[in-house]
Amino acid sequence: MADNGVAWSWGSSLYGQTGRGQQKTFDGPLPVTGVESVPLTDVACGGDFTALLTVSGTLYTFGLGTSGQLGHGDKHSRLQPQMVITLNGIVKLACGSTHVVALSKDGHLYGWGSA
Repeated sequence: MADNGVAWSWGSSLYGQTGRGQQKTFDGPLPVTGVESVPLTDVACGGDFTALLTVSGTLYTFGLGTSGQLGHGDKHSRLQPQMVITLNGIVKLACGSTHVVALSKDGHLYGWGSA
């Protein structure tokens, strides 16, 4: 993530973990597709998936989703960032290999995926 809050990605995107909408390897940095104008505060990466946190506390996830780690209520992978609509007011996040934990501004801790 750049100082201006823009997420950049490159490398292998076999499962869409670069957020660029294609399953291939990207040799150089380019902005993550679909969130170029969304100010971000944090990024976390797990095993073949990525999570982005916006200034307003919204969470976006993309990449491998076979363990439910993207938080969209299914086990589908996403090639581009998709908003996690069941959460808002998130202030911190962290990813493991196949799970995500997120802390809300009111102190609730949420977790999903598999341990």
